[in-house]
Amino acid sequence: MIEDDSTLNAGSPGVPWGPRHVVLGVLLFIASLLVASFLYQQVKEAVDVEPGAEFEFAFLFAITSILMLLASWALGPVLHKTSIATLGLRLPRKRVLFFMALPIPVFLVSLGFTVAYTLVVTALGWHALEPPEPSLGDFEPVGASLIMVFIIVAVLVPFAEEVLFRGFIFPGISNSIGPIKAALVTSVLFALAHQQVGVFIPIFVTGLMLAWLYHKSGSIWPSFIAHGVQNALALAVVAWGLD
Repeated sequence: MIEDDSTLNAGSPGVPWGPRHVVLGVLLFIASLLVASFLYQQVKEAVDVEPGAEFEFAFLFAITSILMLLASWALGPVLHKTSIATLGLRLPRKRVLFFMALPIPVFLVSLGFTVAYTLVVTALGWHALEPPEPSLGDFEPVGASLIMVFIIVAVLVPFAEEVLFRGFIFPGISNSIGPIKAALVTSVLFALAHQQVGVFIPIFVTGLMLAWLYHKSGSIWPSFIAHGVQNALALAVVAWGLD
């Protein structure tokens, strides 16, 4: 999965696709997700079987992640006949150990900001802006199902989101508008994708940090680690009632 591409420089977008391909990629992802959801509902009605919460959870997050990866791959490396390394699937070019360790302090800063943000909006009585408690809905994973949830939430989902937002969208628009504006746009999209007002600002700030990690390292692996650790912590809060 990690490939080398000597034509790319760490810290530089260096990708052959641009804003037009990014828009098409995002639209392809949304359209394919809508089609998949429609077909899923049709199959449920046709067989007249109500799947359990475990299956619903696995299907929703797995299919969404897979479609993110396919859209990024199709409008990126496949269309432009280039290596998947252009999606950031490579090790940092310089100071590998430094950049592979950097996700931990980035995660801690992100967590600290989220805690501070929650305390402030709660103290001000802005309840609409309070982050909701992490939840898996009616699904209560234990045993093997908990392992499945961990793989999906802490590995598959952050990997797919990092490929789409940091590996595909960010460099695709960075060449046109610069890395700072690209980080802002990407982080807004990243926050909107989570569809919750209460986490928009914390996720936006986290998105900026993840974009910075990618831009400085030239790799999605540091941002993937930070993202995965954050998701794993949220899962631990749900599974074991930590607070």
